[in-house]
Amino acid sequence: AGLSAADVLECENSGAVTGSGTSIGGIVGEQQSTGYVEYCTNTAAVTNNSEGYGTGGIVGWLRYSESAANYQRKSRIYVQYCMNNGSIAGGYDGGGIVGTAYNNALVEDCLNTAEFITGNTFAAGIVGNMQCTETVSVEEGDAPIENNILVTHNCSATAIENITAANTAPYAYDNDSAGETMRAVENYASIEEWLSAGYGSWYPVVSAAN
Repeated sequence: AGLSAADVLECENSGAVTGSGTSIGGIVGEQQSTGYVEYCTNTAAVTNNSEGYGTGGIVGWLRYSESAANYQRKSRIYVQYCMNNGSIAGGYDGGGIVGTAYNNALVEDCLNTAEFITGNTFAAGIVGNMQCTETVSVEEGDAPIENNILVTHNCSATAIENITAANTAPYAYDNDSAGETMRAVENYASIEEWLSAGYGSWYPVVSAAN
């Protein structure tokens, strides 16, 4: 999918993806303002030949905007139970699972094993660039969302020396000077540790299928 505001489930890509501009992804280019991306696998290289935002193994850009009238259905965007092992050559930012996560997203229980991840400005093993520019009022059930962007319980096995950009992080680069709206917590650098911690229960099934 180039542009999606729907649920994208149980999809697999094994063909190289190359683009010039924003929102280049192995499964979804841009996920806008709502939807789930779950149980998806990318096994091919994703390359951005420009300096545009958002190059990721599963989703290029998670782009949430409360003010955009074109997308009247709005809820937190979820990327869960996904796997990437294609190398990422990002434009502005590159991520093993998501290139850019913007304003409101949960990226949870995903696995990245890319050989290398690059970006001009930002690069990281799970989310290359976390950024918040507006206040989000969406609630989960009866509880307000405490972290606009949360990256948790993921595994990135890409060696840190193979993640290259002006600004890098092993899991998610926090591009927020306030540092209060985005968090990357409880992520893992080895598949063994990740599975031992009780995550990745979907992983052996997906791996066997592929």
